[in-house]
Amino acid sequence: MLKDCQLITRATDKSSMCSYIQNSGLGSQIESSHALDLWNSNWFSTNQILLEVIFRNRMKKYKCLTNDLTLASAVFVPYYAGLHLRNLWGFNTSIRDSSGLDLVKWLAGKPERKRMWGNDHFLISGRIDRDFRRQSNGKSDWGSNFRFLTEYENMSMLTIESGSWKNDFAVP
Repeated sequence: MLKDCQLITRATDKSSMCSYIQNSGLGSQIESSHALDLWNSNWFSTNQILLEVIFRNRMKKYKCLTNDLTLASAVFVPYYAGLHLRNLWGFNTSIRDSSGLDLVKWLAGKPERKRMWGNDHFLISGRIDRDFRRQSNGKSDWGSNFRFLTEYENMSMLTIESGSWKNDFAVP
């Protein structure tokens, strides 16, 4: 998906998302002659939608990771939910919902899913929780139904802002 980064960008967007994907999702470094050298190297042209990419790249560096999921206290679901929302504009609900349903099929075959029924699973989104909580199938309704699918009701989601749902959490 990241290789096809131009598909993430809507035709009405002023710049391509491709420029933000570099540097593990942080984007290019911002250089300013007005700032102290200390600050110069710590600012990046980052897009909030790439929170998923940033988080996954950072998490892969943790020493506490395990491939033995029976030892894991939490299971990260490597799904770029926010980036899949590129189909929000001008597409019918079945297309908007398709990537979430694909993930359901993938997770269904995983033994760790059955162990806790998703209570120990979490994913990240660089979008707001409302983008994933469409309650009807009206063509004009916003978002996908991803978070209303039964398979995701126990899964936690870290998002860019807080919502009113019990298992959605804001990343500060």
